[in-house]
Amino acid sequence: MNPTKIVVDTDIGTDVDDALALAFALNSDEIELLAVTVVSSEVKLRSRLAAKILKTWGRSDIPVAAGRSDTFDGRPAYAGPVNQQGVLTADDPAPPSNAIDLMIEVIQAY
Repeated sequence: MNPTKIVVDTDIGTDVDDALALAFALNSDEIELLAVTVVSSEVKLRSRLAAKILKTWGRSDIPVAAGRSDTFDGRPAYAGPVNQQGVLTADDPAPPSNAIDLMIEVIQAY
């Protein structure tokens, strides 16, 4: 069976649920994780967390991109504070790409 190709769009960092979902995707034979995009408040910090998890799993080849930090109607997005930022070090820079561009790239590739 061919694995299902997915992009995880997450607000990782507030609660553990998104980190666990990412870990599940990374360990599943039924899923091929193509990219991770991050939304909500503090998107650069959240994208650093997602990239750190991928790096820890030895999957730095999976691109991560920060998306919007507000809602489509321009109001600020609400999310609790980023609780897992303590795992980051200076060696964990924010990924340079843009979430919309990354999604377009993945869609065009598949």
